Amino acid sequence: MRTKTLLIASAAALAAAITTSQAQTVYSQNVVGYVNTPLAPGFTMINNPLNGATNGAEAVMPGLVGQENLFIWNGHGYFVYTFQGAGVGTGLGYQSDWTDGSSAPPAAPSIPGVQTDTVDGLYWTPALQLSVGQGIFIQNPNSAEQWTQVITNIP
Repeated sequence: MRTKTLLIASAAALAAAITTSQAQTVYSQNVVGYVNTPLAPGFTMINNPLNGATNGAEAVMPGLVGQENLFIWNGHGYFVYTFQGAGVGTGLGYQSDWTDGSSAPPAAPSIPGVQTDTVDGLYWTPALQLSVGQGIFIQNPNSAEQWTQVITNIP
């Protein structure tokens, strides 16, 4: 009798697990986690909730359009990074698609490690990395955006 009860209970648990797994949205069989982030126009405070293979700003915020400003606390003020658009800076041979949003040549750069673009009057910043849990302010001058950050492996 115990065996029969155990088999029936196991079958019921298996059926419940299959039903539950079929009701979920599946991005990939390798997904470890994902976060949907709505971003309204104006200022919003966000953070990087997941640790991915890269914590680059463009991986953490995959829906960036261009001209968004990120304000990152540096201990005594904010570094302002401006996203120029996917492939804009790297397509010109610079180190990233982010520029120093608070200064331009001939003024001194505010973010360390910038590359000077004298033709366009911009300072291109190093690739922006966001630590897990790091909070930032983002200014979105565009219409509402929706990002889905997907992590497919754990480093």
